Amino acid sequence: MLEGAAVQQNHHAISPDTGHTTSATPVPKWGPIVGVLYSLGLAFIGGSAVAAVLLGTILGSLGMSGTDIVEWIATPVGSCAYSLLSGLIAVGLIALYVIRSRSGWRSIGILPPRWKHLGIAVIGVLVYFVLYVTAVVAVKLAVPSLDLEQEQDLGIATPHGLQQLMLVFVTLVVVPPIVEEIVFRGFMYSGLRSKLPFFASAVLTSGLFALGHLQFDNDAPLLWVAAIDTFVLSMVMCFVRERTGSIVPTMIMHALKNTIAFSLLYIFVG
Repeated sequence: MLEGAAVQQNHHAISPDTGHTTSATPVPKWGPIVGVLYSLGLAFIGGSAVAAVLLGTILGSLGMSGTDIVEWIATPVGSCAYSLLSGLIAVGLIALYVIRSRSGWRSIGILPPRWKHLGIAVIGVLVYFVLYVTAVVAVKLAVPSLDLEQEQDLGIATPHGLQQLMLVFVTLVVVPPIVEEIVFRGFMYSGLRSKLPFFASAVLTSGLFALGHLQFDNDAPLLWVAAIDTFVLSMVMCFVRERTGSIVPTMIMHALKNTIAFSLLYIFVG
């Protein structure tokens, strides 16, 4: 493939069947290495770290101790503030790169929303659930000793009242689908797909996405059920991104899935 010519013309998309370019979506002006390191290392992880430092500095200047700050961030208000700030930084860094490289928003799958995206998202969520159940059964049969009944610690205190419940809704259902789709199925996937075939790009994107849900930051065993869950979800969303060229339906998919989880945790069960 003539990568240089494709980038110069900036009016090509990658065919899922051949790996060559067509005339639908611009090819990004970054490759796999930048796609992974910039999106995951700088934007996502770096954005989270900067947000934590900024909030810690602000709250510390108000007289709060380190323990108080940690406890506050675990509250519905604090978790929402942290989620919004870290998400804003991550998306801002992605937007900065896209603008400076003059790749265009289409290069990361940001297209005008269409009604058909909703239908695609609903079908995608149904496919995800079937594949997820299949994957869990298969893994359990292959590795019987693996604990797949763990509960995920979201790090958010139980909300009290409608206002706190809405803050948790924003934290879990609104922010992650927007930020994570731009970072993973948007910037990262585009960079990987510029050089790699679909399956390799999808597996790498999904593997890195799942890795962050293993919860390395506590003393509990690794959360394999969450990793399987997010890996399967990401694979389906990568397929949707590949076929539609858009991350709008994957954002809707992500939001629908998180809405179901939110409802089970805080409304029907909680």
